[in-house]
Amino acid sequence: MVLGNHDLMRAGAMRVTEFDETKALLTSPGNPTLVFTHVPLLNVLDGCVNVHGHTHEKLLAPDSPRINVSVEQLEYRLIGMSRLRRLARVILAGDGPGGETTMDRVRTLECP
Repeated sequence: MVLGNHDLMRAGAMRVTEFDETKALLTSPGNPTLVFTHVPLLNVLDGCVNVHGHTHEKLLAPDSPRINVSVEQLEYRLIGMSRLRRLARVILAGDGPGGETTMDRVRTLECP
């Protein structure tokens, strides 16, 4: 689990304890490498895309190497890694789709 700002209680104890491992940053190698964080990274390494939450309704520019997966962006649904990677590849190619939410952008890529 990637830790967020609501995952720790005041005493520093975890609110949820069912995870085997927790991290502040998690990478998933592939095409492209996805870097998972709670808060969006200020700087993203070339060739990588930052997948983050925290900013809720805020959608970034289509050419930003970041994908906002806050629940508001995904219609309170899960999204598969293959769909995230497809969107990430398009973003890195400079062809980031428009749309009002991340889910809109993903659906744009799936339409013929």
